[in-house]
Amino acid sequence: MEYQRKYSKEIESILKVGRRLYDRGLVASDGGDISIRLPGERFLITAGGVSKGFLDKTDVVVVDFEGRVVEGAGKVSPESRMHAAIYGERKDLGSVIHAHPPTATALTVAGISLMDPVLPEIVLRLGGIPTVPLGMPGTEDLVRKIRPYLTDHDALMLENRGAVTVGGDLFEAHRKMEWVEMAARVRSIARGLGEERRLTAEEVSSLIGLRSDWGLEGRHPGSRILRPIRKVK
Repeated sequence: MEYQRKYSKEIESILKVGRRLYDRGLVASDGGDISIRLPGERFLITAGGVSKGFLDKTDVVVVDFEGRVVEGAGKVSPESRMHAAIYGERKDLGSVIHAHPPTATALTVAGISLMDPVLPEIVLRLGGIPTVPLGMPGTEDLVRKIRPYLTDHDALMLENRGAVTVGGDLFEAHRKMEWVEMAARVRSIARGLGEERRLTAEEVSSLIGLRSDWGLEGRHPGSRILRPIRKVK
């Protein structure tokens, strides 16, 4: 198909990231979605019902911001509405990943927030990872609940059902997904060994001040990570 030739590099990137997510256990079976923004309010996205570990170029379709497949033979992913809403809200984004990192997801099931400033790497790179209240998959309810968190955050937990990371390009979004699961694993181990030590306000401020030195980009809540987030119900 013409779009597969035109966007061959982008599609190959999606296949590569899909395999990596699958191999690292960040998605299972046909779960998760990977997308890349295209010009003109359209995006490439993995088709629904396909394992991310065994993607073929025919499993990537072009979808418009209304959630309709405009090029490709695969069926539209139910979560394409969420991807469209994120792109509409954030003009700076080039890619969105929705995955199911098991440890991070388990923490949301247990009611444990990844917003707590514990790991310097997460404070520096993401600030914190808030939990979006449970929304039904593929619905406007989920979209409505996600929107308020996009202003300050590039990584979100979806209560009881996975995570979303975004970036200027696909590999940036993928790196953030790996950081989400790494943070969850470390904190889960630490909780089994004893109490977690939260970083102090001074330590958090110092870390935030290093972002420009590290050349880090993307949305960041800054010192607001030390204050509770108002949840959207």
